Parts: sequence; C-alpha cells; structure tokens
Amino acid sequence: MKLAIGLMFVLACVRDDGPDLKGLTWIDARPELKGKVTLVRWWTNGCPLCADSAPQLTELAKKTQVLAIYHPKPPRDVTAEQVRGYAKAIGMPGALAVDRDWAVLDRWMPPEQRTFTSLTFILDKKGKIRSVHPGGEVTAEQTQELSRKIDALLAEE
Repeated sequence: MKLAIGLMFVLACVRDDGPDLKGLTWIDARPELKGKVTLVRWWTNGCPLCADSAPQLTELAKKTQVLAIYHPKPPRDVTAEQVRGYAKAIGMPGALAVDRDWAVLDRWMPPEQRTFTSLTFILDKKGKIRSVHPGGEVTAEQTQELSRKIDALLAEE
C-alpha cells in the first residue's frame, strides 16, 4: 500500500518538462533525456542490493541509456574518482551523478513513501516517469519485466 501511494505521488508530481534533476553533481556529462527512454537508478557503495543489481542493470543498458545516481552515506563528501571507483567495483553501468544530500531522491519519492533508497525509475522519451521499481535488488525476473516496459516505451512514437 505504501509503495502504491508513493508511486501515485511520484507519477502525479512529475512536471511537464520531466523529472527535476536540479541539485545533482554530474560526474559524467549530463545525458539528454528527451527523445530517449532512460533507466535511472539510485545506488551507493557497500550496498549488497545495489551490487547484486548491477549485472541486471548492465543487461538493460544494452537497450536503453542508464543514469546511475550515487547517493553517499555520511560522511557525504566524495570525489568523482571515488564514485567512479565504486561504480567500477560493482559494474554499475551508466552516466554517473551524485545526489549528495539525497534532495533529488526525496523530491522523486519522499522518504516516508519508500522502503529502500536504491530505487529504479524508467522515463519515457518525453522524460516522464512511467515505471518505478520499489528498490532493493533488481532480480532476473524483475529485469524481464523492466525489459518489457522499456521495449513498450521504445516502441512509442
């Protein structure tokens, strides 16, 4: 129930110009969202659920662009090289950005409406959130479902 309410809140709050990425620190070049289906994953180092999801996300990255948003645990000061190293260590695909104080994540889904912070969103070609994976590990079965959703969005005009 909590997840359903959170999903409805996220989908209702998305602006016409797409989700708000203001406040991210970009490590890689900020990808263009318009015209592309995008998978957005919040992750952190030392998170076994994030590490276990990386191979599945790499598989999905073969068909759509991935934005991997690192949300550091306290202390929140991290360098670009550290984040790159963490991503490389677990095989996290995608363009890297940092949500230092979790402010962007909190806007996308407020803390009281989520169980995990390692959430995955799928954006359509207009940059609108069309699907939310509730967080935790992305399993092989869930990857198949996410893949079907991505395929459907890729087929849209």
